[in-house]
Amino acid sequence: MKYTVQALDGRYSHNKYFKYCIEYPNRMNFNQGPEHFTNAQQWFFKTYGWSAEVRQWNEILRYYHLAANIPNWRHGLGPGVPSLPDTVNFIWSWQTSDGNYTKSRIYVRGDPELAFFQLAHPND
Repeated sequence: MKYTVQALDGRYSHNKYFKYCIEYPNRMNFNQGPEHFTNAQQWFFKTYGWSAEVRQWNEILRYYHLAANIPNWRHGLGPGVPSLPDTVNFIWSWQTSDGNYTKSRIYVRGDPELAFFQLAHPND
């Protein structure tokens, strides 16, 4: 499997929650990026459970954060708002190209999760 690991710093909007992203090119003719991304995504689903796409993940998190902190919010939610749904998985998330990005990404929480993935999927 061919991929690039990128440490997330202040240039990356999701660096508050994830330490790394694993990047795959979006073309099959360049190291089979879409196929390898899909295989890695399946491994994360099986290993760590479901996670929403990172833009949806962030929107869900933002909604629940606002609902929990603003009494009588527009939907009647307040401090008693239920806990976050399982779709906000703090271990990992993912993102495919939307035209602005040239790579698909899997966001990973930290060193142990990245090391476990790399053991299961050595980089070619």
